[in-house]
Amino acid sequence: MNLDGGCAECDVGLLAWWGTRGPTGGGPYLKRGRATELVQAMLTRLDRGERPLELVEEVYLFGSYVRGALDPHDVDVAVQHAVDEAFARHQVSAMLAGRDPYASMKKALTGSTRGLSLQFQQRDDLVADGIELTLLWRRETHSRRPSDASPP
Repeated sequence: MNLDGGCAECDVGLLAWWGTRGPTGGGPYLKRGRATELVQAMLTRLDRGERPLELVEEVYLFGSYVRGALDPHDVDVAVQHAVDEAFARHQVSAMLAGRDPYASMKKALTGSTRGLSLQFQQRDDLVADGIELTLLWRRETHSRRPSDASPP
């Protein structure tokens, strides 16, 4: 039996495609190892503290990756940061030009990779919505949580 009354070979292709898209069709799943590599690369960038990442104060993880999913859709990351005059000017200029005001910070955090879903300045709203956050990195220590050799 096939899915749409057509050829069985077509069903195999359809199932293979859907299996890479996830149940919501939003994009491919990540293998846990690849997700961990993305988080590690982000931590390396944060530890270097280059502009604008020197403004980042805290980074939290949440969602399926933290809950231990083997094939998460992405890694949910909440970023808390300071705003200095230069960054505020940059954000206003970007918004007035119709661009993403966080594009430079997103690029600095993720490089040219995909798989990290970034939320900026949303910690309090996420907690109010009952979402459990796991602290991954804090500026005052300039490093990862001491008890962690790697992210969850």
